[in-house]
Parts: sequence; structure tokens; C-alpha cells
Amino acid sequence: MRLDEIEILLLRLNLEKTGFYEDVIFESKAVKKDAKRVISQWIFCLEKYRGIRIQKFKELFSQLHEIVFPIKISKSYCCYSKYAYSLLDIGIIDNKGKEYYMSNKSINDYDCMVDYVLLRRNSPLEPLVERDFHYRISEDKSIAFMETGIMSLKEDDKNDNIVVDFGYDYEENTTQVTLRSFVTTKTIKICYPTINRELEKKVYEFLKSIKDEISYYYDVFEILKWILINIESKDISLSIITEVENEICSQIDIIAGKVKKYTYTQISEEEVHIIRKTVIKDLNEFLMERNEK
Repeated sequence: MRLDEIEILLLRLNLEKTGFYEDVIFESKAVKKDAKRVISQWIFCLEKYRGIRIQKFKELFSQLHEIVFPIKISKSYCCYSKYAYSLLDIGIIDNKGKEYYMSNKSINDYDCMVDYVLLRRNSPLEPLVERDFHYRISEDKSIAFMETGIMSLKEDDKNDNIVVDFGYDYEENTTQVTLRSFVTTKTIKICYPTINRELEKKVYEFLKSIKDEISYYYDVFEILKWILINIESKDISLSIITEVENEICSQIDIIAGKVKKYTYTQISEEEVHIIRKTVIKDLNEFLMERNEK
């Protein structure tokens, strides 16, 4: 038995002794054995290679307040290997009967081990929605909510192939939202000041409503107007980029209330024109000029 295998075994015993699995129930002995083996390997890697010690399994759910303890680990699809990267993938049912999945694609990879995902699908909280929550564990044991992805489901529980992702930059206090599709190459990316979850809901509904409207991809001006109605700020900084077939069709960059760049596409029956303007212009002046056209 290798040294690290002995260390993991000792850690597993210590986790049991210190109540690491407080408020956690296992569906069966097989699920318990499989899940505990890969979870203990993950906790071992976090402590040995990143200096992060997790005292309780429930700490990993501290940022998703909707989960009610005690929880049950109902399924385990974990892939455990002594010599290769290991996958964590477990099914969870909370005390209110809501189902979740917890995953980490590579628990013993240095870069990936600090990231994990909680996913719920077609929950009473959001019917006909699949949502994933991405988290990162820091050296001080704090857990940051990094991004969330939202996908609508059809009545037959199949995906509608459109995803809206929200990512967060806490240092800059900005939100990056991306509308993307699994079946087309059209995308919309917006970076705007982080406000609150209510604004995110509005942004999500707005992007879903325009996802098939090609005019929004060729000129972001209407998207800009919608944002400015919902975010009132004199010196706002934001950017909007749209792409079709991996080519930028329209873009606007605004820094502290000044328009720095504006690109849009004009299409006629015979020609496609991409107009790029590098300007330094007050946002209100820019809006008045565009509205007059």
C-alpha cells in the first residue's frame, strides 16, 4: 500500500471520528462506501496540495441556502482511481425532498480540486428549469459563488438547448452574462455592474425573449436601451458583444459614461457592411444621435 493510500485511509477514519458527515444520511451501504471513498480522497487532496481543511461536509453547501439539512446521498456515480484523476458525482435529496447533484470533474487535479458544481433540475423552486451553481473554495476556507447557468426545459423534460450563464467578478463588482446555444453559433455577451438577483431575473427573461431575433445580433443598440432602462447610472461602465458564426457582428464599450467603441452590421439584399466607430462620446449624446436616425 502506497503512503498516500495509508494517509487517505487514516483521514477516512478521522472524518468518521470528528463527525465530518453530520446531518448526512446514505441511501445504502453501497452508496455510502462509494461516496465516502471518493469524498475522502477529495478532502485529502484539498488539505495536502492546497492547504484547505474542510471540517464538515455541510460546509460545502453554505452558499446555497435553499438546501435544507439533513440531506441524503441517494446515488453515487463516482469514478475512483489510484493513479488517475477521479470524478465526484453524487445525487442528493434535501430534507424538503428537493433533488440535487454535486460534481467535481477532477478531485485530484491541482487546478480543478477547488471547484465544484451543485445542480438541480425541474425543482419546485424553478419548474421546467435546469440550473447549476459553480463554487470555488479559497485557502481561507471561504466559498465563493462563481457562476450559474440556467437552461429552460420543455414539458417532456428535454432541454431547449439555450443556456444563459451568469459569472461574477467580485473585485470589479461586475456580472458577465452570456446567452449561448447548443444548436446555433449565435451568442450575446453583456458585462454590467452587479446589482441584485432581481435584475438577473429580468436580464434572463429579456435574453430569452430576443434569442431568435437576428436584428439584436446585428446591432446591440436596442439591448443597450433596455439595459439603461433597468440600470440607472450616470457613469455606467458596460459592454455588449454579439457574435454569429463566431464573428463579431455588433459591439459597444462604455466606460464611466463615455462610449469608447461601437460596431454594428448593416445587411442589404446584396451586401453586408460592418461599421466600426472608435469614439469618445458622452453616453447621453450618443443615445440622442442614435435615436434620431
